[in-house]
Amino acid sequence: MIAKIDTAEAFAPIYELRRQLMIAGVIALLVVVLIGAWLSRALLGPLRELTAGVTRFAAGDYGAKVPVRTRDEIGALCTAFNGMVDELRDKNLVIENKNRENEELLLNVLPAPIANRLRGGEKAIADGFAEVTVAFADLVGFTAMSSEMPPAELVTLLNGLFTRFDVAAQELGIEKIKTVGDSYMAVCGMPEKVANHAERMVRMAIRMVHITREHAMARASTSTICGAIR
Repeated sequence: MIAKIDTAEAFAPIYELRRQLMIAGVIALLVVVLIGAWLSRALLGPLRELTAGVTRFAAGDYGAKVPVRTRDEIGALCTAFNGMVDELRDKNLVIENKNRENEELLLNVLPAPIANRLRGGEKAIADGFAEVTVAFADLVGFTAMSSEMPPAELVTLLNGLFTRFDVAAQELGIEKIKTVGDSYMAVCGMPEKVANHAERMVRMAIRMVHITREHAMARASTSTICGAIR
């Protein structure tokens, strides 16, 4: 007894198995690609944002922040970076405030051109000025007046008066040297030379007299001030 079967029919199960394996392989490949794309977006995306934040911070942007999208190690790293940025920004503000205070203190001690030269690296500064005009002014009767005024009110009085003197000196190109008690010392013609230094200082003296009278009249409602510039 002889049985015959067609080749295609005989190998049909094998062909079907191969087709199913190919389909399964394609599906597995698509799954791997999709998972890889998701992992790339989930992992590399935050890393790119973190890298961009670090770059902005290194460029001086102290407000650089990165979003925290995950709760894994990368999310913890982003959170730590944001905390570091906040801490460094606060410390930078403190440093800027201290530098500003030091700058104001330096300008109270030295003229601005001399302070700039010191910051520029000059060690020993010795300049000569052949012609300058120096003014030294004080309030007449200040000793008697100060003995009758509370210290806080006295300081407020002098601070308001000398502040107006400073504004006038700046407008006329005059450099304040120092204030001692009720005394005000200024110079014109240094550290920058000017031809009409004497004229400017006379104008400053006249303006100081007017300022003193105006300041006294403004405070006349609360106290009596009899001041003059000599």
